[in-house]
Amino acid sequence: MSTEKKSMMDKILEKVDVIAGPMTKFGQIPFVRAIVNGMVAALPVTMVGSLFLVVYLFCSDGGLTTKALIPFLKPWAGDLALVNSLSMGIMAVYIIIAFGAEYAEIKGFSKTTGAVGAFFAFMLLNYNSVGQLVVTAKDGTLSAGASAFESTYWGGAGLITAMIAGAIAINIIDICYKKHIVIKLPDSVPPAISDSFSAIIPYFFITLICWGIRTLAGLNIPELVGQMLLPVLGAADNIFIYTLQQFLSALLWICGLHGDNITGAVTNVFVNQWIADNNTAFMAGTAVKDLPYVWTPNLCRLSQWVSSCWPIAVDISHILGNLITVIFDYQILRKPLKILSL
Repeated sequence: MSTEKKSMMDKILEKVDVIAGPMTKFGQIPFVRAIVNGMVAALPVTMVGSLFLVVYLFCSDGGLTTKALIPFLKPWAGDLALVNSLSMGIMAVYIIIAFGAEYAEIKGFSKTTGAVGAFFAFMLLNYNSVGQLVVTAKDGTLSAGASAFESTYWGGAGLITAMIAGAIAINIIDICYKKHIVIKLPDSVPPAISDSFSAIIPYFFITLICWGIRTLAGLNIPELVGQMLLPVLGAADNIFIYTLQQFLSALLWICGLHGDNITGAVTNVFVNQWIADNNTAFMAGTAVKDLPYVWTPNLCRLSQWVSSCWPIAVDISHILGNLITVIFDYQILRKPLKILSL
């Protein structure tokens, strides 16, 4: 009995199925799904912030050129940069709220309860007071102003802390609900009020754990994460890892799987942090060509998603471009890409 010879494509698909199975299962883990969905939900905010930053580049001296390219917008340059600070600068805040809502929906309870609880846990873990600010009057006299929170870890540097806080909060709420450790009101009470009272005890446990970690134990979670993980993740910002991620994503799409969601479950956390770090560095005066990272979500959209509109030719040029970059001088050729990484 003769067996039909398998084509090269069939052999490739068999290999992909071996990889796709575990990756699909990983992407379906509730916590991972919540991360992906939460980041996608917060994506419009970061996109708008990046847009305003690009406009700021064109209307400020020293942005892209020595003199502003759009001089009539120069008086509003600072206001344009403020929009970026209120979006990219506190990205972790938007993501933890979206993450909490998505994770709560997966667990089967109120999205509002989950979003508020996750944000509350994030604030408790990320509390850094700078005390009273010093205000300088026009005559030079100094006075104590309002107290403030330090927002250093509210941007990209706080993303992993946000995931930790969200996991703590949502799982505590879920356990309390399943074990009926809640304040139960009569059915005649409106759902909004009933849900609010039901969350009191879970929120109390969230407070004990997160406040205990940050205040009693004195652990600064964002700093610990930065010391342990970020140097390792930073090493992934290279042409080899980027090309591998793009290749796997496209290969999974060929097999009918959502390649971006599957690979994004691994890469989204650090590439979103990198775009926030690029924004912070640029606003601090770093030249575009000297920004710390190249691989950001914006670069992925422009290289992979846009190229899908030009099926074969652009994909081939994309691959050849990567090869040329590796063969010649990556450090020189990567600099023009920095403007796409904001």
